[in-house]
This record gives sequence, structure tokens and C-alpha cells, in this order.
Amino acid sequence: MDELIRGTTPSYIFRDFGLEVASISAAIFLILQGKNTIIRKTLGEATIGTDSIRWTLTQEESLKLDASKPATIRCKWRSGTLCGISESLTVEVRNSGDDEVI
Repeated sequence: MDELIRGTTPSYIFRDFGLEVASISAAIFLILQGKNTIIRKTLGEATIGTDSIRWTLTQEESLKLDASKPATIRCKWRSGTLCGISESLTVEVRNSGDDEVI
């Protein structure tokens, strides 16, 4: 299982949308723990490449996650009338040993 360390700034890259990334008009990046959405980012907060969309967490965002529970990461997107959702990625959340934001 992949891991996410609290207090760090990991990036998550999504590819293989089955269409040109430039045609995507809306996308949402979600990190859930259980049924609760802990982090939600929009397409405006992403870096858009020719074949990918990347979201990077801030230290503050990663510190919102509870190290006692795994997290599920997803991307939902829309292009015209087409909508899709990425495969879910489940990560183990770990403490860094330091919750100070620098």
C-alpha cells in the first residue's frame, strides 16, 4: 500500500482519461477517510499537462489527515456531457513526527 506522510507536500498525477486533457472542463480531486471528505481541490488548483492533471497538497492539507485511518484518493472529471471517475488509490497515512508547518 502506498503511503502519505502528514506534514509533507505530495503530488498526485492522473492520466488515461480516455480523451484529451484540454477538453476537460471540470475536475475535482478528493481525499476521503471513511465516508468523510477531508480534502477537496478543483481543476483551478491543479497543474494541467498535455496528458495529465496534477494536484499537490500543502503541509496544512496533509496535516488534516488522521494517521490512524487509511485515505482514499480519487479524481472526478467532466468533458462536455461525459463524466468519469478515476480508480481509487488507497494510501496509509503516517505521522512525520513533527506537525510544525514551515
